Amino acid sequence: MLEDILGLPAHPLFVHLPVVLLPLSAVSIVALTLRPAWRPRFALPVLGLLALGALGAVAAWGTGDDLAAKVGLPIAHSELGMWTALASVVLLLVGGAWLWRVRKADVASERGVVGWVVSALALVVLVLVTLTGHSGATAAWSGVAATAAAPRQSAYTMADVAAHSTPADCWIAVDGNAFDVTSWIPQHPGGPERIEPLCGTDATAQFTGQHGQTEVAQATLKTFLLGPLA
Repeated sequence: MLEDILGLPAHPLFVHLPVVLLPLSAVSIVALTLRPAWRPRFALPVLGLLALGALGAVAAWGTGDDLAAKVGLPIAHSELGMWTALASVVLLLVGGAWLWRVRKADVASERGVVGWVVSALALVVLVLVTLTGHSGATAAWSGVAATAAAPRQSAYTMADVAAHSTPADCWIAVDGNAFDVTSWIPQHPGGPERIEPLCGTDATAQFTGQHGQTEVAQATLKTFLLGPLA
């Protein structure tokens, strides 16, 4: 799977396709179910949008796994991404066949149960896209918001780090800097148990051993930065 585009991780670029096109396709399918007269004109364009959205969901899922191998990926977001990709492919197969059929003027006015089944599936995909997008945004930005809101000192000591040694209030030291990783604990792909034992300690060896000098991993860690150690 393609990992980078012009030096940037491919995953955050691919996610724009399903985030935009799948909800648009879902709403359009419901509209065509309710308004048969629109089907001959709009069925094929909606099918095109759905195909691009489904392909984008699969690409986002695959590139997300590639990114997770480098920096880790929240478990909930990864699982939701998988279900979104699978559901969008099912919608493309089932809904695509329905859209292809009702594009014809002589059958466009049919009001069978298939249209409602496709609409229900489209709404399921819409919900999954929303949940996946929200979990991804939370993973990407919660640490930034938490760090921005945290009180800053000019410097920290290992005693300061050691005072925050619980999963509910977890600081670690890495390469001479203090980090508040509390919000990352429930999102870690290896489970909370990978971080909880490190709370209140110098985790430089563990972090370097796991991630080395991977640029994306370093950038992710910096979102939790509190400040340098004295």
